[in-house]
Amino acid sequence: MAVLPDFVDRAASTGILAKLNTRQRSVLLSSGRLSDVAAGQVLYFAEDRPQFVGLIVEGFLRVFIAGATSGRENTIRYIRPGDLLGVVAALSGPSATSVQTLRDSRIWLVDSAALRRGAQSDTQIAWLIAEECAHRVAALVDEFAGSAFATVRQRIAHHLLHMAQSRSSAPYLVARITQTDLANAAGTVREVSVRELRSLRAEGLIRPGREGIAILDPDGLQRIAAEAFKPAVWNISS
Repeated sequence: MAVLPDFVDRAASTGILAKLNTRQRSVLLSSGRLSDVAAGQVLYFAEDRPQFVGLIVEGFLRVFIAGATSGRENTIRYIRPGDLLGVVAALSGPSATSVQTLRDSRIWLVDSAALRRGAQSDTQIAWLIAEECAHRVAALVDEFAGSAFATVRQRIAHHLLHMAQSRSSAPYLVARITQTDLANAAGTVREVSVRELRSLRAEGLIRPGREGIAILDPDGLQRIAAEAFKPAVWNISS
């Protein structure tokens, strides 16, 4: 049995792959290779067929869809260390989603064929892959349901919470994102996003600054987001 690099095993043990034992994780991941991707890079565009499944070792990424003619974008998922990327595409083929790094990232890339071989050789691995696909579908439906009925204010609150990073000193939560990128994430234009940010700032919920957008009242933002989006445990990581 091949031994995985320590950093890969640590990442695998923090996400859905933690449900597998050491041998099973080795079956899935041992043929992989490490890829360092700078912030702002697009790993693949809509309609591409990625030839890999990625385990996020370090970094922060987003999955988004973009209008063919409008140029507007809508973020549908954020990806953090321990998460898997590209499982659905590996099984179903190209989709309408693109993937971009928001911070410098390290990704353990495994050939899609290795994923399929692992699933065919072990029913527990197959069940885990099915579970991951089911989670992705459920999360996508929740995200679309929220976005379909949410106001711009609610969408901005939702994305700020999802992008928040913890700090050891005040302000304790900061979303490191530009106003233009936040507008894209919320599926609106920058002028509208700026107007809503000013309103949230006037209410004492946020404070834009050089390092990003400081979140002063996360409970207040969550109440705004929860009016439209399914309540969740916000995944706020350093």
